[in-house]
Amino acid sequence: MVKIKTKEELDKFIEGSGVKCLKFSAVWCSPCRVLGNTINGLTLEETDGAQFAEIDVDEADEELVDAYSIKSIPVLVYFKDGLVADKTVGLLTKQQLLDKIEEVKSK
Repeated sequence: MVKIKTKEELDKFIEGSGVKCLKFSAVWCSPCRVLGNTINGLTLEETDGAQFAEIDVDEADEELVDAYSIKSIPVLVYFKDGLVADKTVGLLTKQQLLDKIEEVKSK
């Protein structure tokens, strides 16, 4: 999972086509770690090529966190073809995450 700290890194990650998933989290957050383990356990075949990146809310530019109205963590922001397509708050199971990716792909 790509680590993002600046707006420039984020812009580079979300550009182009396909589904991109951006996880907002923190090292001290237990649900964030569980979600991270779920994401890390996914294969490219399962996600049909969806890409993942992570922003640590304690280390990133405050602008990035504010731009997506992050009030609690973990949060996943889903992009399709460079645009925000959806957002989930809280812990997701593997199947819920795969279902959400599929939903975003079909939008």
